[in-house]
Amino acid sequence: EGQRPNLEYKKWQNTENQPTILNNQRENGWQIPEPSDDNVPVTPPRARNQYRSPNDGMAEENFPHGVQPNNLADQQRSQFEDCLWGAQAEDASVEIQFQLANWYEQGLGCVADQTQAKKWYHKAASRGLADAQVKIGEIHEDEGDQWKQKALDAAVSATLATTEVEIQEHSQLANQLEAKANQSYLSAYNSYREAANQSRPDISRLLSKFSIKKLGDKEEARAWKQRAIEQEKALRQQEQQRQSDQRNRRTRN
Repeated sequence: EGQRPNLEYKKWQNTENQPTILNNQRENGWQIPEPSDDNVPVTPPRARNQYRSPNDGMAEENFPHGVQPNNLADQQRSQFEDCLWGAQAEDASVEIQFQLANWYEQGLGCVADQTQAKKWYHKAASRGLADAQVKIGEIHEDEGDQWKQKALDAAVSATLATTEVEIQEHSQLANQLEAKANQSYLSAYNSYREAANQSRPDISRLLSKFSIKKLGDKEEARAWKQRAIEQEKALRQQEQQRQSDQRNRRTRN
C-alpha cells in the first residue's frame, strides 16, 4: 500500500518549469521513482488502478480513475495531472488548454506558475478561444499599468531633480516607459478586439471602457459601445428565430 503502479515516462516540453506535484507526493509518502535526466514519471489517467496515500485511511470507491483523495488538495492534484496530460495530447481540445492555464495561474493542484499560465493561454488564444484572448489582453493591460506607474514615478523624479542633467535623464526615462505602456495597451487592445469580433457584446463593452480609460480615445469607445448594442440585437434575433423554429417543429409533430 502506498505504491503507485504502472508509472510511465513522458518527456516534458520545458524541464525548467516542471510541476512539483510528484515531489510533493514523495514527501507525503508516495513510493515514486526519481526522474532521470530530462524525463519525469507521469501516471497516465487511465493507468491509475486503485491506489491511495499511505496516510489516507479511506476506502477506495467511486472516485474518477479509482483515486480516493485524502482531502481537497489531493483531489486538485489529481485533476491537475489529468488536465496536464490531456492538454499535452496531440488532439487536445482548446478548452482543456485554457483550463490548464487557469490552474497554473491560480496554483490549483500545482505551484502557481505565471510563465506556464501565459504559455497555455497563448496556445488557446492562438486557436481562437475568445476567453483565452481576453486573458492575454488582461496580461498585456496589467503590464501596461506597471509601465505606466513606472513612467509616473520617473516623471515625479524629474520634477524633484535639482540639476538640468538629472531632469533630462528622468524625463527621457519617463518618455521611454510611457512608450512601453502604450505598446502594452495596444497589444491588449488587439487581443480584446479578436475576442470581441466573435459576436461577444460583453467584450465589445469591455473594449469601449478600455478605449476611454487606457487609450483616451472617446470616438473608439463610442464605436465599440455601438458595436455591442448591434451584437446584442443580433443575438436576440437569433434566439427568437431559434425559439420560433422549435415551436414550428413541435407543431408539425
